[in-house]
Amino acid sequence: MKENIKLPVKLKAMSEMSEGQTKAYLLARIRNVHAKEWQYLLLAASDTNDDRVIRRKLLDAGVSRELSKDEWKQIYAELRKPTDAYFVFSDKPGYIWVNGTLCYITTNAQVIGEYTGCPPFPAPDSKAFTGDESSQGKLEEWQKNVAEPALHSECMVLALCSAFAGYCIYFTNIKSGGFHFYGQSSGGKSTVLLAGASVRGNAGIVSSWKTTEAACEETAEAHNHNLLIKDELKLLDKSPDEAARKAMDICYMLGDGRGKRRSLGYQKSPASWLLVMLSAGERSLGQHASDGGLERMKGEEVRLVDVPVDDNQEYGVVNSLPEGMNAGEFIEFIQNQCCQYYGTAGPEFVGKLLRKGEDNIRAKLAQLINKFLIHHKMDDCNDGVQRRIALRFALAYASGILAVNLKILPYDRKDIMKAVSACYCMAKKPVAVKKEGFFKKKFISELLSPNLLNVKSEGYSRDELESRDILVVTIKNQVALAVKKDVFKEALLADEKLLRQHDILFTDAKGRSTRQIPINGGYLSRRYCLKAEALRLFLY
Repeated sequence: MKENIKLPVKLKAMSEMSEGQTKAYLLARIRNVHAKEWQYLLLAASDTNDDRVIRRKLLDAGVSRELSKDEWKQIYAELRKPTDAYFVFSDKPGYIWVNGTLCYITTNAQVIGEYTGCPPFPAPDSKAFTGDESSQGKLEEWQKNVAEPALHSECMVLALCSAFAGYCIYFTNIKSGGFHFYGQSSGGKSTVLLAGASVRGNAGIVSSWKTTEAACEETAEAHNHNLLIKDELKLLDKSPDEAARKAMDICYMLGDGRGKRRSLGYQKSPASWLLVMLSAGERSLGQHASDGGLERMKGEEVRLVDVPVDDNQEYGVVNSLPEGMNAGEFIEFIQNQCCQYYGTAGPEFVGKLLRKGEDNIRAKLAQLINKFLIHHKMDDCNDGVQRRIALRFALAYASGILAVNLKILPYDRKDIMKAVSACYCMAKKPVAVKKEGFFKKKFISELLSPNLLNVKSEGYSRDELESRDILVVTIKNQVALAVKKDVFKEALLADEKLLRQHDILFTDAKGRSTRQIPINGGYLSRRYCLKAEALRLFLY
């Protein structure tokens, strides 16, 4: 049998049996006559034991049906011959070592970086390669039509820097986390997210908060070493209590970087990831927690940092306007440009970044992160929570500077410091509120009424007490005003966390914002309990 040097099937390598891999595969190059190009094809090693299985799979993959019997015999022999070449599987997108070289594999299974030998391939059972990244236009067009106009919005600049931070977080010791933009519905928050998304793809990569925990784990793993974007926090659940619980659970899970271990029939190993996240909603995560009667824990607070969109400024997320445009026109312009030019900046950034070498990248990021901390006098901060919040912004700053240095972002370095610092200052300071704007005026009059019923008053049934919107109670030897949850939420105009800051709100033993009200023989429904004297001092 004469060897055919033009054989349309070539064995290239066999898979490395790394941890979690229970099945061996062969990697072949085949000539696809339908696509008229050479392509890679994975074959289970056990498939090569049966000529009929080999033939069927090759034909299905596009190998010519016009091959002779001798050619098929050579193909069978080719796929059964020994080989010393190996290739690696990746269970998720992100950075991966290939023959001693650091590369990056995208959700579309495209490999960025220079390597020798065979490229890495998605593990056959992986669900993380969603193929949701796409590109349109040229990098220069994205720079001119999206990045440059985004300088009119500090929040948009932070979103762009966060997208590059998704690629940079691998080179730091910072855990997964990000930012949640909140404010009035017309403020342009979704456009901020769209700008961030344009670095790596189109609007399709912006997902909804309406999801299950298991689905969120899969989504997080698919965004490993990248940017995860979720919009409309209010869609998480119709019940405020359940929405608050789910939000806290998801924030903790994303920050931990690892999902739950489920049955072997469901998954072989827990999902894992390292990512940066952007989110948006009309209310802060702290407000959602208070809606559910919960206190936002410090660990969750540093994972996804609340960034207020300044509702007091005329233009929402926009700090200035291009000549000849109003705020609405500018927001619409950015939206349209993000839908025309996208997905070029991210891959170009990663390619240039990898050419710098891992050690150089780590050193430069550490230097820039420290520069931001020093700028804000946080380099020697002993408050762990405040330092970790500052680190979130420092990573965004450092990544944005690298994008400037690599000619991806068309900004001056001072533009990055100005925008990220402004967002950081908005996030760390308490939301300012006038005392007369804390509660609705009618509710304040009701709180200060001398005719409020004391829960200890005799002659009242449980149902009668339950029907009162406000009751006078005693907690820890202090007089308090116990307010129905729905009445309280309707009357509150500011962020509930301000009540805690001013020591007005009684929390329960678990730190929740509402308390059970004891009466003879039982309890009333949970209520918000305000310290009467502290409230009067605050209001007057």
